[in-house]
Parts: sequence; structure tokens; C-alpha cells
Amino acid sequence: MVNDFLTATVMDGFSAQYCLLKKTSEAGGLLGEKAVWEDVQRFEAAVRHDASTQAQIAEQNGTASTYTLYVDASVVLRSGDHIRRADDGLILEVTADSASCRAPAESGMHLCAVPCKKGVLY
Repeated sequence: MVNDFLTATVMDGFSAQYCLLKKTSEAGGLLGEKAVWEDVQRFEAAVRHDASTQAQIAEQNGTASTYTLYVDASVVLRSGDHIRRADDGLILEVTADSASCRAPAESGMHLCAVPCKKGVLY
């Protein structure tokens, strides 16, 4: 369950477990160190892939796929963060801070609609 608002909607059936990743480095690799991605925080979210005609044309021209991640307002995500979907390993890169994507308090949704793009761990 993402939160009480999504439980009351059809989107609750589309929620999944995600994990915020943190990049560290360790000795090894071609240049003497290699990147290691560690799980930092698990959370539940619902995701929507942007499948508009405009987005499909952009993807065909090499632009990354775009997504909207619906998370509880208590989950803090920052632009540039990388997250991984637990069931299939999909990597998403957050493109805006969750605090700037929060639903108005008077809506009672306690939800953030965070824009993301398909990410790559480097």
C-alpha cells in the first residue's frame, strides 16, 4: 500500500516495491575504482509510463522513456537519485525533487507525483 489515498483508487493494484540506491566506490575496475550501488531505502510506489504520441516520438529519436512515480509524501526523493523496481530491476532516475511535486495539503492525498526517466547505473 502506497498510502490511504491510493488504496481507495484503482492505482493501488499497480503499486510495487522500489528501492532508493546510493552510489559508492571501491577499489578495482579499469581506473582503480569501480562504482557500487547499495540499497538505501525501500518504499512502495505506483508508476505510470508516459505513452503519449509526443513521448513515443521522443523515444524513437533517442530520448529516454519518461515515467511518473506516485509515492507517499513521506518518501524523500531528490533530482538525480536512482531507484530500482524490486520485481524486474527497472532503474529510474528522478528528474525533480519530490517536495516540489507534492499534492496540495488540502487535497488530503498525501502524495507526490515525481517525474522520472529510464536510468542507467554507471
